[in-house]
Amino acid sequence: MCGDRTIRVLLISDSPCCTGLIKQHLERSGGIFVTGVSSAEEALHRIKHCDVAVCEYRMPGMDGLTLLSGVRSRHPGLPFIFFADACTKDEVLEALHNGADSFIEKTGDSREEASLLRQAVLRIADRTRFEQTCETEYRAFAEATHEIPYQIDAEGILTYIGPQIGRYGYKPEDIISRPIAEVLCETDRERVLQDFSLTIATGREFPTRFRIVAADGAIRWLEERGVAIVDESGAAFGIRGFLRDITGQKQAEEAARELQSRLSDIIDFLPDATFVIDREGRVIAWNRAMERMTGVPAGEMLGRGDYEYAHPFYRCRRPILIDLAFSQDASIEQHYAWVRKEGSTYMAETTMRRDSGSEMVLWGIATPLYNDEGEIVGAIESIRDITGWRKAEKGLRESEERYRTVFENSGTAIAIVEKDGIVSLVNAESERLFGYAREDTLGKMRFDAFVAPHDRERLWRTFLERNRHPASTPRQYEADIVDAWGKIIHGLFTVACIPGTKSRVVSIIDITDRKRAENRIEHLNRVLLAITNVGERMRMEGDREHLLRGVCATLTETRGYLSAWIALLDCAGRCTAAAEAGLGERHLQLLEYLERGNLAPCIRKALDRSGVVAMQDPGRECADAPFAHMDASCGLMIVRLEHGGKVLGLLAISMPGELVFDREEQMLFEKLAGDIAYALHNLELEDEHHYQEALKRANKKLNLLGSITRHDILNQLTPLFGYADLLETTASENSLTMKYITGIREAARRVQRQISFTRDYEDMGVHAPEWQRVEAVVEQAAKSVPLGRIRLTVTTGALEVFSDPLLEKVFINLLENTVRHGEEATRIHISFIERGDRGIVIVEDDGAGVPVAQKLHIFDRAFGEHTGLGLFLVKDILHITGMSIRETGEAGKGARFEIEIPAGGYRMAPG
Repeated sequence: MCGDRTIRVLLISDSPCCTGLIKQHLERSGGIFVTGVSSAEEALHRIKHCDVAVCEYRMPGMDGLTLLSGVRSRHPGLPFIFFADACTKDEVLEALHNGADSFIEKTGDSREEASLLRQAVLRIADRTRFEQTCETEYRAFAEATHEIPYQIDAEGILTYIGPQIGRYGYKPEDIISRPIAEVLCETDRERVLQDFSLTIATGREFPTRFRIVAADGAIRWLEERGVAIVDESGAAFGIRGFLRDITGQKQAEEAARELQSRLSDIIDFLPDATFVIDREGRVIAWNRAMERMTGVPAGEMLGRGDYEYAHPFYRCRRPILIDLAFSQDASIEQHYAWVRKEGSTYMAETTMRRDSGSEMVLWGIATPLYNDEGEIVGAIESIRDITGWRKAEKGLRESEERYRTVFENSGTAIAIVEKDGIVSLVNAESERLFGYAREDTLGKMRFDAFVAPHDRERLWRTFLERNRHPASTPRQYEADIVDAWGKIIHGLFTVACIPGTKSRVVSIIDITDRKRAENRIEHLNRVLLAITNVGERMRMEGDREHLLRGVCATLTETRGYLSAWIALLDCAGRCTAAAEAGLGERHLQLLEYLERGNLAPCIRKALDRSGVVAMQDPGRECADAPFAHMDASCGLMIVRLEHGGKVLGLLAISMPGELVFDREEQMLFEKLAGDIAYALHNLELEDEHHYQEALKRANKKLNLLGSITRHDILNQLTPLFGYADLLETTASENSLTMKYITGIREAARRVQRQISFTRDYEDMGVHAPEWQRVEAVVEQAAKSVPLGRIRLTVTTGALEVFSDPLLEKVFINLLENTVRHGEEATRIHISFIERGDRGIVIVEDDGAGVPVAQKLHIFDRAFGEHTGLGLFLVKDILHITGMSIRETGEAGKGARFEIEIPAGGYRMAPG
């Protein structure tokens, strides 16, 4: 029960018995008064006088769901309970969906049913009374605020609005029960109604801003913040919230946007790449110079947060210099070469890599932006590409304040120099570059005090000439600077006149690194030119001595190197040839030093290993060598001349000491040495080729002479045999004359065999060795030997040997040896085995074999019954390609010849 007031229940049932029973049970404990009606139509007339309606689900005529719909249209907040039996789950869900507050299912136990119904009535009545009380208090509170309370239903109809709406010429009663869209500007209606629908559909808050038309036609801006109103089941049936007038805020925002637009126009035309972010880190300005520098259009960057502005520079999103305006995060400074803070302004320098791979040095300056209350509302950063030298700052004709701001925040050292050369003003960058404090400089030092002595007179003369003839005198020139610690810095000076005065603005950029790079490039270009000229000379030159002298001269003529010398050495380290350029008298000292067999430590090191030996101070590292007394600023590089594993000599050059350890320099030098060694190797090959050609011509002549001589001797043997035959016909068989004739004929045959042997021996080594398949060679040899009943087998398979083309003669002689001396031999077997890293071809038969006493002599010339020339020839043919032969058979069991082939001299042919 809510308070002390009796709850009035309207019971709708077509059963008088049921109505009376329920009435007794509900009223028994007090606090509830029940009025019963028997039809839905009657209930609609009595419904406004009750606090809770209890209705049968199924009734004749108008059923419970239809009644519920009629009640909700007239009394949307009235509690409504269904009381029914045997209802499906879908029917219960449908009743709750249509607005029923509860659904009590009959159980057959009247007391239990009445108890459940009483509890539901009390609970719902209490909740309704509480909500009504809260609603009353809410409306009282809402109407006391400056904001406008409102409530709409699911169709967008205003069901309540506070009296504050009167400020816009409307009375609450005039617009309640009307669509809220009627007071909205037409252009905002669709969007606002969509936001209301989302709030009702999702139950979530969707704040929105829109314009309304006041009664007098004026346009006002309102901001709405409302939440969905839900029933007990959680279903939303409307929105309740507040409307706040933000017309002044919108006008301020519009003014701010206009101011922002003007500021953006100013920023957009700044020459430096500049961007601005708000307090939340969103980009609110991205000028044209920034578009040109990054390639990112402003349209793609404006409004972006999450450090998106860093991505065009660093290809990642991270805090950069501008973020130091909000947070002094030390980790941000780690990304810069240096960071300097002056007041609330930060300056920094960093190096980044372009897409092309080259480096770009950026200088930036960032500062916070404040509102009228002194609060930080954003930050601005300007970025400048200082990879090349920068032009002197312009705008000295502007106000002193602006001049000093630009002057002090410039990343270039700037000084104001009066007519007499006295420095009257320097910026912070000048202090950093020169190392002198302002108080030690201003009004006390002449400008040329910072200049190195060797450039001082030239610079002062140019400075005075610039004063007299500013139009015709160059405004930029280079000179060396000496800072407070004596360090030499190469500077690029820019001089400009201050209009209306005799003073000059001098800006200095430290281009030491750039100058070193230019010198380095110039030197490498000279070295590459020298290497190109050396290559051309090596292609044209055929004489070794001329080549060496020409190479040394070329290396020094292009000023790539200060001096050069080449020494060719034999295997004992003695100098066999030498050439130089640029050494002068030291060349003779060096020659004498090398000819005595002296090798300095650096030379030994170069001979012992490949690669360049570099010395920045050869006088200290090789004090005893003639080149040790070179200029102290000269370094030395030595490398051995090597080709195909053979060391031919040494190449040495002298050059500026700071370059000797440059890896690129060493690689060029090492390549140069390789090219020279290759040229020397080719000259050696050419000399050897000429020698071989001469030897071939001599052999050809000797072979021709031997062929003619052999032909003439064989021609003379023919009549000798003929005369012996004629004498034999005239002599008696047993006479002494016949004995002499037999001796003459035998001697002639021996001469004939020896002459024939010279023909075979003459062909040995004439042609280059080649790979030959043993099986095929043996088969070809067998065609030249009448084997008769002797059976030949070959099991060498795919064996190939590297041998003289006369290998066939080897097997012919071995087969003939079996036929002649094998007596009762019936077979010859040729096979192959491997023994260690060598191959063995075995030729064996089953004949009489070789007596032990003859084994060591059968390969001697003129041994045996038939002079032994065949086996002697076999041994020499095999020896040409490193093979050897020996007899290992057992007398009486057969001959066995083993041909031993060295490693690499045999192989198994594929397939």
